[in-house]
Amino acid sequence: MRIGIDIDGVLTNVEQFEIEYGSKFYFENTSKHLVNPNGYGSKQIFNGSQAEDNLFWGKAIYDYIKYPARDFASEVIKKLKNDGNEIYIVTARTSDLSYCDISTENMKEIVIDWLNRYNIIYDNIVWTGKDKQSECEKIKLIL
Repeated sequence: MRIGIDIDGVLTNVEQFEIEYGSKFYFENTSKHLVNPNGYGSKQIFNGSQAEDNLFWGKAIYDYIKYPARDFASEVIKKLKNDGNEIYIVTARTSDLSYCDISTENMKEIVIDWLNRYNIIYDNIVWTGKDKQSECEKIKLIL
């Protein structure tokens, strides 16, 4: 079986990162507070504008790219691999970097280094746009 595994929100706890780092950023830069801890993305969590979200991620990305993998992510993926599955890492991290000064090639290197640092094994990486589902359907991945 071909299994697609996303990085953000699956291998990392992006929601916790947004709450922790976003609370400080939004308070210091906009005087906004946490309004929706279950929101999707920092814009919903803090009721921020697109400009505020871009400013947040423009600063936070440098910490987020070092944010650790979830506990046991490596072990679970190794088990899936040992059970005969193909592991595809699926990420849109290179789809829009306009909010920061990291190039597409540099982000790819950062992602590969991060996967290695946290012992995340994989057979292939799928660099997608925002529409991950259609990309995964094309190559017959199970999400």
